[in-house]
Amino acid sequence: MAATLLVALLALASGASVAAAGGDPAAVSITTPAYDPGAIPEHPHELHRFRFSWSGIPVGEIGIEVGEDRDESGRRLLAISASGRTHPVVDILWRYRMTASGYVRLEPFEPGRFEADEQENKRRKLTTIEFNDGRVRSKRVKGDRTVTYDFEAPRAFDILATVAAALAMDYVVGDQYYFDVFTGSSRYLVTIEVEARETIAAAGPDRDSYRLGVTTKNLADPGKDAKHRATQLWVSAERPRRLLRARAKTFIGSVHADLAAIVALDGAGSDRHNDD
Repeated sequence: MAATLLVALLALASGASVAAAGGDPAAVSITTPAYDPGAIPEHPHELHRFRFSWSGIPVGEIGIEVGEDRDESGRRLLAISASGRTHPVVDILWRYRMTASGYVRLEPFEPGRFEADEQENKRRKLTTIEFNDGRVRSKRVKGDRTVTYDFEAPRAFDILATVAAALAMDYVVGDQYYFDVFTGSSRYLVTIEVEARETIAAAGPDRDSYRLGVTTKNLADPGKDAKHRATQLWVSAERPRRLLRARAKTFIGSVHADLAAIVALDGAGSDRHNDD
């Protein structure tokens, strides 16, 4: 479920020059715009709690912690970590646990590092992705199988950098953004369209928001595209932007993620809401 939200934040579609890779993400040839959001407002240290439901049935929850740090040179880093799990009732049939963490470099904007530890029933999967000077290195451990990649991709992002860049853009309804996204095992062309500006209720009060349409295209394995049909995201108009709601249509039905609470950490000046 947590992975669904993160992947829902990727949008992929045609619109850039693409060549299929036959299952090898390192062999993908893609040209996407070079995005640099420029100066990004400082993000308070917060925990965002989301609840997941499938066709109206509660299935899981995820907490996403966002804050800032600095590297050894003093450069700003946007630090993000997440922890998700399925509902105890769902665990009887399908048990999922996930922790993930990483950072994005700011000013100038660049992807940094992403790592995730996922457990689906008794199967465990570990993913690490690092970006340095236009080079991508990754390691995926799944059971007794380990796959590594090391390739040049100056405009490739991971999930965290894609989300951070998309939320930092100056939105105009009708605009589209295209991202080359590497997940550790595959490459996607992600298209995010600014569909509308709306007021929605999220974690208590009504909030001014933008609705984003997300579509995905798996470049390394096009046959997997049928599993994901459409995603809509609502993000706050107020900066720094926050994810408020997600709706994803898949081959198994509709998956919803709703912001239940924003919790200020370390004295940050954010609004607080109970999530009961």
